[in-house]
Amino acid sequence: MWKLDREDDFFRIFDKNHNIAGYFVPDYGNIFPEDKADEVIEQMHKNRDKVPGDT
Repeated sequence: MWKLDREDDFFRIFDKNHNIAGYFVPDYGNIFPEDKADEVIEQMHKNRDKVPGDT
């Protein structure tokens, strides 16, 4: 079973032995208005929206 742990702007990915298997850096795109970015990102997480990223 894989586990994700959110750390500021990225996620750590852990394997079943609790070892870090990798990192995921989400690309949320351009969010407007910029001052609402944190709220929009939180809502994206709650909605389980698909977000591209880079590792």
